[in-house]
Order: sequence, then structure tokens, then C-alpha cells
Amino acid sequence: MLKWLVIAVGALVALVGVNYLRWWTLPRRRLNKVLSAQGIDFVKIAKGGSYGWPGYIIVFDAEEKRRAFEKSPAFEALLREVQDLHGKRPGFDARKAVWLEPFSLPEAS
Repeated sequence: MLKWLVIAVGALVALVGVNYLRWWTLPRRRLNKVLSAQGIDFVKIAKGGSYGWPGYIIVFDAEEKRRAFEKSPAFEALLREVQDLHGKRPGFDARKAVWLEPFSLPEAS
């Protein structure tokens, strides 16, 4: 009995780990590579989203950089990449899944 409980808990932990990698870590790394390849100067990609929908918060160190990125073709390329990542979900809109934020002191810690 205890053996089967350990197997079930182990399988559950493995499933959670695989889903964490699949839905959060690997897409964030992919977006990080896309932004870095285009020479975008950003601080980090933070976790966003709600109610099971994925979301990405791109954090910049200045408001001017955020505004310049939002008006650049690189922003449209980022949206296409996010749409490619999660577009199989019905009703998914990349514009609602990406937020651009300036760096602030509470985020520094």
C-alpha cells in the first residue's frame, strides 16, 4: 500500500515539474532569446497571466525604453512569437498576454 502511495506521489510531482517546464520556463526562455537576438535592452521577463491564461510582463529599466519598444517592429515580432507559443488555445490573444512595464523599486527585491 505504501509503495503505491509513493509511486502516485512521485508521478504527481513529476507531472507538476514537466508542466512547469512546458508552460512557463521554456516559453519564457524562448521569448528571452527572441528579445536578446533583436538587441532589446530589458531587465527581465516576469510571470503574468491569470485564470489559467499565460502572460508575460516585460520589464524595462526606463519608461523611454518601454515606449520605444512598444512602437518598434520588435514588439510585433514578440507578439507573433507569443501567438505561436500559445495560439492553439481557443480565443488566445497575444496582445492581452504581453504587458510592458517600467522598472520600479518594489520589483528590485
